[in-house]
Amino acid sequence: MKSYVKARMLTHDPEQAALYQADPLIFRQIAVNILLDLHDTSTRLLADAGAISVPTLLLAAGSDWVVRLSSERKFF
Repeated sequence: MKSYVKARMLTHDPEQAALYQADPLIFRQIAVNILLDLHDTSTRLLADAGAISVPTLLLAAGSDWVVRLSSERKFF
């Protein structure tokens, strides 16, 4: 499966977006089983967030294309 993450989702800087697009080390395919594992892990992380007892810094964006702000608030 091809990743839906595009350079324009990661930066507003055209130069950085072009560098991202041209980077031969960025592999744009992702296996479905990896996506499913990521989903399962993130669900488990949200459920177990109360077990974290060390200071944790969360950086959240209002219009993140990858992580929903509501999920970040739930984790917090």
